[in-house]
Amino acid sequence: MCRRCHQWAETLPHVLNHCGIHSHAWQLRHNAIVERVLKAISPKALILSVNQECADTAFTAAWEAKCNKYEPLLPLYQAQGLSATVVPFLVGALGSWCPWNDKLMRMFCSKSYLNLFRNLCLGHHQMARPRFQKGREIFLIDVTCPFENRKTTFDSARTRKRTPRTPHIIPILVGALGSWDPQNDSFLRRFMSCSYLNTFRKLCVSDSIKLSRDIYIDFLTAHKQYSTSEDTCNDPSDLADIPSSIENQFVSPV
Repeated sequence: MCRRCHQWAETLPHVLNHCGIHSHAWQLRHNAIVERVLKAISPKALILSVNQECADTAFTAAWEAKCNKYEPLLPLYQAQGLSATVVPFLVGALGSWCPWNDKLMRMFCSKSYLNLFRNLCLGHHQMARPRFQKGREIFLIDVTCPFENRKTTFDSARTRKRTPRTPHIIPILVGALGSWDPQNDSFLRRFMSCSYLNTFRKLCVSDSIKLSRDIYIDFLTAHKQYSTSEDTCNDPSDLADIPSSIENQFVSPV
């Protein structure tokens, strides 16, 4: 049993990649490699966004912010004997449709019109979720540091990153123990020479090993080897179900 989280077996993969007390260090390890990629490609590409928040957490935060903003108005309607509820309507700036909108709209329009309505709203936001642009191509770079358990680990991680998304998703995989996925090279050669690619590869591997070492020492000694002053963000994930606190608000919209 893990001595820190007391939930799972204390294995090396768990310590370096799954024990939740090290989530900040995971972000630092991820960001270190992201910074390397940005420095390497910025001379030949236009950087559009970095570490952009995924739609699930962004929608949840926006929903809660809107509810908190308009909650003071509810007593005014309730004093008139009305049942008032704040129901935000969310459309992402980059073309993400919040699925929670559907539950509200189905109260007022048919399913066929809802599909048309959704397309009309998203028609103003048809740009993909970009990271950087070269010429007329836009690429989304997804840096991942899986624990190396043979080559199949890299293959499954690359497939997992690409499957739910559109083309031009470029996973950059650097193992937590310092392995480099050779498939990274085919994309990176478009932005750097072979000689610099060799240096770049060593720098990324060094960053991954350094942070993994810090995580391991922190796990054994409970003394942090890295700064905790930086802001962190969670890894990308698929859209979650509506939280129960939000689900309860679909009773009677204002």
